[in-house]
Amino acid sequence: MQDSLPESLSKLLGNISTDQQNYVLEARKQILGFDDHIIEVGRTTSTEYGLRKGEKQIYKTLMCAKFIPFHRGVYRPKLLLLLPYPKREWAGQGSGRTYKREKVKGLTWVEASHTKAWDQNSQLKLYFYTGKSQSRYSSVMDLTPYESMCHLLLGKEDLKFTSLFDIINLALNEWKLQVDERDQ
Repeated sequence: MQDSLPESLSKLLGNISTDQQNYVLEARKQILGFDDHIIEVGRTTSTEYGLRKGEKQIYKTLMCAKFIPFHRGVYRPKLLLLLPYPKREWAGQGSGRTYKREKVKGLTWVEASHTKAWDQNSQLKLYFYTGKSQSRYSSVMDLTPYESMCHLLLGKEDLKFTSLFDIINLALNEWKLQVDERDQ
């Protein structure tokens, strides 16, 4: 795991309390400790995590998480994770513009955010960005309904979401599935 913080993350941490910083650093440690192939790359304002591509690059299609500023000019960290969601597929040629009945798993960027910024004692909400832009979320979910949705979508009844770390773990496991699929 990398010990030194990228300047982009360090700048975001400088604007929150020590308790909040420790919470963010715990999340970072979980991400970096998951697999030796995950690296951390600091950009101008964001810090990205994903599959190593060379020395200091990440495959854009194999990212799993990123910390970005909360809003333009507001330098507090916002965590985005690539998480599963129920994607709809077109029924195919000759069916007009209709969708198939069954949902399939897609991955989209999701902001995992507490109702009080980086306070692990406050409620965690998931903000889904299913469009092309990450400037405006498409929908919001609490952990319990998201857990139920994942049971159906992933066919895993043993999933239990009680904290940010459970959600990070899901994102990391989904990332690992993508990497393993790519390597076959």
